[in-house]
Amino acid sequence: MSWFAIESDPGVLTEVIQQMKVKGVRVEELFSLSRECLNDLLPIYGLIFLCNMRLPQNDNRPVLDPHHCSANLFFAKQHVNNGFATQAIISILMNCPQLDIGHPLSNLKELSRNFPPALKSLSIANDEAIRNAHNSFAKPGPSVPDSTCEDGVFTFIDYVPVDNNIYELDGLKEGPIYLGDFNGGLDWLDVVIPIIQERVDKYSHADIEFTVLAVIKDRKEEYNTRLRDLQSRKEQILKELRERPDAGGNEAFIESLQRILGETNSELDLVKHNISMENEKIIKWRKEIKVRKHDYDPFYFNFLKIVSEKEELNDLIEKARALQEE
Repeated sequence: MSWFAIESDPGVLTEVIQQMKVKGVRVEELFSLSRECLNDLLPIYGLIFLCNMRLPQNDNRPVLDPHHCSANLFFAKQHVNNGFATQAIISILMNCPQLDIGHPLSNLKELSRNFPPALKSLSIANDEAIRNAHNSFAKPGPSVPDSTCEDGVFTFIDYVPVDNNIYELDGLKEGPIYLGDFNGGLDWLDVVIPIIQERVDKYSHADIEFTVLAVIKDRKEEYNTRLRDLQSRKEQILKELRERPDAGGNEAFIESLQRILGETNSELDLVKHNISMENEKIIKWRKEIKVRKHDYDPFYFNFLKIVSEKEELNDLIEKARALQEE
């Protein structure tokens, strides 16, 4: 069965992750690489540079032999062009032992542990559960058959921390590139951000379309955990206040509880607002996905057929040309 093209958009890729039974993970598009913006997304499990063309291979940096890297590092070649965005996500998830990546990816990781990069990629391409999760977000109707990366133009580059080392994973190279370590309290993002920023600046000037994505912890899950903690704290404070209805010489203590209660209520309101915003974002994503997946071809065909039968097609074409020239 083939892999079909899907949108490499955060909402679609987050839904693909969920279809693969991965828990507590989502994707965000980055419009800025500033620390302030990145700090709002922590923890970040990996970063992805997606590009709609094959990048020039004039990189002289040494490539590591995958067999001599950390046993915990997962590196796969880029094999199927239509699945490039999904493989970019998988390559990051496979390098995050702290995550619950679900049965399909866990089984694949164990099966391919000792495989060379090319065979790892083929294992991904031939995995029915992963392919079905990916293809469930393709548009219906005739699709362009998948192609190998040698014929395609899409590429991805992952940036991941593994065992206190930082790697660049380019599926078109023979192995990973070592970028440094982050021992001694150094944040791995401080190492990779200048590297990605240099790439962004380079291709921005070349008018090459690209996207930078972050694979992060699901914010809604984090907010729900915080909500439960705050609700528990509020219940405890209210219990204390009920048990001490009269100050009885403990005015300062009662005032302290009331102050903490006010702060807790304020934080609860903020967390509830954040959860509401996340819910709205998910609803928006799913509406957009539904629109993308809808097959509009029959509508277009019948619309053109009707206006042609009414001999109005040429008039519409002329009006469209006039609007373009304005």
